[in-house]
Amino acid sequence: MNFKIEVGELTLRSCTENLMQEGEHTRAEIVARNESGSVYTVAYWESGSLTYVDIRPLDHNQEDFSKLVRLGYELIDQQED
Repeated sequence: MNFKIEVGELTLRSCTENLMQEGEHTRAEIVARNESGSVYTVAYWESGSLTYVDIRPLDHNQEDFSKLVRLGYELIDQQED
């Protein structure tokens, strides 16, 4: 599994078990970029369930976030088949 999909200010991307970009991608996360250009995790999938990081998802466009959540579940389901 290896993907990266950008919608607005958010990105859905594959990652490792430790949410890293180097190594075997077995998970997915939604990330955002702050004003300084640093990337931070907004939410991630663990054992097929979406986990929010604090209230970070509420700080972003909900339509874009929802779109990425749906895409994330679709991509994960495809990997499990």
